[in-house]
Amino acid sequence: LPNNAVVTMVRALDRIAKYETPLRPSKAVVGLFNTLADELPFPSSFVMHHVDSPIVQTLFRSRLSERPLINAMLRTTISLTGVHGGYKTNVIPSQVDATLDCRVTVGDSGDALKRELERVVDDPRVTIELDSNGTPNESPVDDTLMAIIRTASGQQSPGSSVAPLMSSGVTDSAFFRRRGIAAYGFNPTVVTERELESTHGIDERMSVEAFRDAVRTYYEVVSRL
Repeated sequence: LPNNAVVTMVRALDRIAKYETPLRPSKAVVGLFNTLADELPFPSSFVMHHVDSPIVQTLFRSRLSERPLINAMLRTTISLTGVHGGYKTNVIPSQVDATLDCRVTVGDSGDALKRELERVVDDPRVTIELDSNGTPNESPVDDTLMAIIRTASGQQSPGSSVAPLMSSGVTDSAFFRRRGIAAYGFNPTVVTERELESTHGIDERMSVEAFRDAVRTYYEVVSRL
C-alpha cells in the first residue's frame, strides 16, 4: 500500500538521520574552547579560538564533529532511540511511533527544533510532538566561587584550567535556575576520555584514586566558601 505507516516512518527517520543541526556554540562553550586553545598546538589552537566563526565551522566541520563529546557541546543533537509499531506479520499497522532524544543547546528551543524537523520531514502524514520542552539555561559565573574553585583545583591538579562547561545532559540545576537560584555543576574528577565515554554504559567507571582526590577538592571548595 502506498500509505504504509512503516514506510512513511522509515522515510521520515531517514531524512532526520541525514539532517545536521547547525553548529551554534553557546557563550560558555566558546569560553571553554578559548581556554583549551592555549594548551594546544597550531592548527588546533586556531580552530578552538575561532569555533564560533562561520568560516572555521565550514572548513573544519568534520573535524569539529568527529568526537561525540565535542560535537554535543557545539550543536543541538538528535538521537533515534526507539521505533514502535505493528503486532503481526500479516497486518499492516495503521500507526507507527518513533522516539527521538534531542539535547537542545543553550540559545535554541524545543519549539524551534520541532518546526525545523517538520520542515526536514516535509510529510503531512507525520506528526511531531514534544514530550517535554525544558528551556536550556545557565547561571552567571560567580567570580568568588570560581576563584575558590581555581585555587582548590590548582592545589589538587597543578597546571589545570577552570572554565565554564555546558552539559549535554539534564541536571537538577535547570530546576533551581528557573526559581532564580544560581546553580553550578563542578566535577573535579580526573578521568580519561575512555572513562568519560563510559557514562551510563555497562561498565561505567572511574578510578578509586580519582574519586578520593575529588572528595578532597570538594571539601576544600566548600570549607573555603
